[in-house]
Amino acid sequence: MKYQLLQGDNRDTLKTIADNSIDAIVTDPPYGIDFLGKSWDANTGALETYQECLRVLKPGGHILAFSAARTYHHLAVTIEQAGFEIRDQIMWIYTQAMPKGNNLKPGHEPIVMACKDKPGKLNI
Repeated sequence: MKYQLLQGDNRDTLKTIADNSIDAIVTDPPYGIDFLGKSWDANTGALETYQECLRVLKPGGHILAFSAARTYHHLAVTIEQAGFEIRDQIMWIYTQAMPKGNNLKPGHEPIVMACKDKPGKLNI
């Protein structure tokens, strides 16, 4: 099995990867909750970034993207708009968490599970 780790800003690094060359992407993008007032967490990621993910994935490849519970819908819609087919939702359940302000104590993070369609696949 051959693997390679790439380090860098994904907005730049993804552009260096060949089309249809990656089997799967697992990512923990910004959650769009303005964590500690940080500008990098103002949204759930740019449409163009997920379009690049789609480009580099092999047909039938999957993306798993972690999200905050209250912004999952933004992430799922953006991934779908990029051209992915939403296949399912996975949950990461945990017991150790700190509530933010007067919010409920988080106990899970939803994960978008989406697929790059295979050529010739029938969408039934």
